Amino acid sequence: MSGRVQHLIHHPSGFLFRRRLPEPLARLMGRTHIKRSLRTRDRRLAVRRAREASARVERLRAEVEQAMSEGRLPSREELTEVLAAFFRDLLEVGERRRDRTRGMPYWEEFRHETADLGEDADPETIDARLATLPPLEPEDDPEGRVLMAETDLRHNRSEAVEKRLDLMLARAGLALPHDHPAYARLCRLALAVRVEAAKIDAARDHGDYGDGWPEAPTSVPPQAVPDPAGGARPTSPPPTATIRPAETIPYEIRTAQVCRSVSATKTPAAPLLSTAWAEFVAAKVSGGAWTDWKTERDAKRALALWCELMDEGFQHTDRITRRAALDFRALIQRLPALNGKSIYAGRTAKQAIALADEIRRQLDEGRRWVEVAGTRKPAEEAEELAQRLTLKTINKVLTFYTSFGTWAVKNERADWFADRSNPFHNLLHEKKKVRRARDRDTAPHAIPDEVLRLLFASPVWAGRAPGTDTVEGDDILRDHKFWVPLIGLFSGMRLSEICQLRLDDIRERQGIVCFAVENTAETSTKTESGERLVPIHEELLRLGVLDRVAEMARRGERRLFPEIVPRSSANGDYGATFSRWFSRYRYGLAQRPGEAGRRYAPLAKEAYVFHALRHSFITRARETPEMTDAQLDRLIGHKGQATRDIYTGTLSLPRLAEALNAVRFELDLSRLYLPGARRSLR
Repeated sequence: MSGRVQHLIHHPSGFLFRRRLPEPLARLMGRTHIKRSLRTRDRRLAVRRAREASARVERLRAEVEQAMSEGRLPSREELTEVLAAFFRDLLEVGERRRDRTRGMPYWEEFRHETADLGEDADPETIDARLATLPPLEPEDDPEGRVLMAETDLRHNRSEAVEKRLDLMLARAGLALPHDHPAYARLCRLALAVRVEAAKIDAARDHGDYGDGWPEAPTSVPPQAVPDPAGGARPTSPPPTATIRPAETIPYEIRTAQVCRSVSATKTPAAPLLSTAWAEFVAAKVSGGAWTDWKTERDAKRALALWCELMDEGFQHTDRITRRAALDFRALIQRLPALNGKSIYAGRTAKQAIALADEIRRQLDEGRRWVEVAGTRKPAEEAEELAQRLTLKTINKVLTFYTSFGTWAVKNERADWFADRSNPFHNLLHEKKKVRRARDRDTAPHAIPDEVLRLLFASPVWAGRAPGTDTVEGDDILRDHKFWVPLIGLFSGMRLSEICQLRLDDIRERQGIVCFAVENTAETSTKTESGERLVPIHEELLRLGVLDRVAEMARRGERRLFPEIVPRSSANGDYGATFSRWFSRYRYGLAQRPGEAGRRYAPLAKEAYVFHALRHSFITRARETPEMTDAQLDRLIGHKGQATRDIYTGTLSLPRLAEALNAVRFELDLSRLYLPGARRSLR
């Protein structure tokens, strides 16, 4: 006996449970493994929790397999209605997009104005006109959507429709295994339906609603739909679809009652919140409302808070009342801001609240030294540990619950809840209150000039000893550790945007050398407005950033910082690895023995993470008279509202570079200037 427990993984932060999901669960959940923290460092407790988690997985597999065995293969009529619902759902996604953008995006109209320049127009004139415009996404281009749909159909890319098709089948209560021949045929038909829907959607983008509100596609004849049931027919015909106005979208499939063995009049039992939540998340992802993997991750974290904070009796949806929702909000308001980190790592949400309450009690008593988890800390450090979640973060969690409740009511799931209404309605804190709290908390996020001087006088920029980063020496290595924080401070770019830079992303436009932030197969942006050109600050040019570009090109590298490797656990995010190094570097300096540690102690403040450099840039830029709000929005990748500046030319690259170079810090880096530094890519 080796003593090894199956599915149990030891990690420095505690024990983890990791297990490959059985096939039916993997298909339903859209993932091959499940991995979660057991929230303990005690091995005996971790073993018990791992076995309990494994037993829950087995019970869930048995329930899913039983449900699938009780069902039957769908008939041709039922799959025809599934394809019709698939078609309607695609059209309604387009309607929701037009509701958000109020029709065609304004920059598409402005882009069409370049037609008046003619074919013989100066290319630089056209580039100058277009350089200030947000890039057009394929999803924003009507013809682009049609082209993508036709390409997927031509290459039979079933993965393009599988998620939405599975959702339609689940809504109808139908079971059709992926390895069944009828499923592959159904996917091919769904690809054809997607082309038809894309063409109708493109016409609607141009204001053409000549087709009205079709309920079913015309591209799929009834005889082409597979008949997995082999001629067996439901006891009652599928209901006739009714045309519903756009306000009631998305459309629902009404065939669930004809494909179950139970009576149609029997009221189903209220599901577990976790089960209902999974359906909600799947609907948001397949419907296109959530396109970022981080949103899905944050939704799962929000659900985990409910499971940890609320008693077992409130884990079923029919026990969730308005009072329970308010109690949940009150509990998360008591969560420490560092929940899951620092001294709260490995603790449950309830344990974290209890510890934060105890720290606050001692601080309120006026103690200069506070007992924290078996150690004594000065009141200043304990004060940071006792900070609670900000109202903005609380609203971020609650938004998922209000959205869940709204989705359930709109999709005829109101009977899930005890009061048959959305218990999470109007649960968010008022925007004015959040804004006041945000403005009050903004200042600590920007790093003061005296701390910036301390940071850039530390060993990475002043000289470090061989084999170490935190001890002074003679080596100034102009590596990624040297450059990434400097670029962050003088550009306001996000960490992941800096770390993923390729050599091709350093470009010269209109005489201005820029960083290009784009959405490509190798790079990504946080938002659509994140795609932009950021002029390179004069200070970075003096420091020799273009010499770094030339050096990497001579080595045959493709990326500006090839030393940075993306973390697979963070979905390939390049910034995750560097963020961890930056925090360790700050803490490592402050933990040095003697005078050195005391000198660098200010760098250990929790708020001075790498993202604080972006806050510092934004704060200083707002104080710079030469910088307009629209220019700042363009530089940092925010969706600004000042469209007037596009037409007046203040967002041209030369004007952006002029405003950017006006942003200054009380920071002398002249000792690091590179003599004869390159000023151009040529």
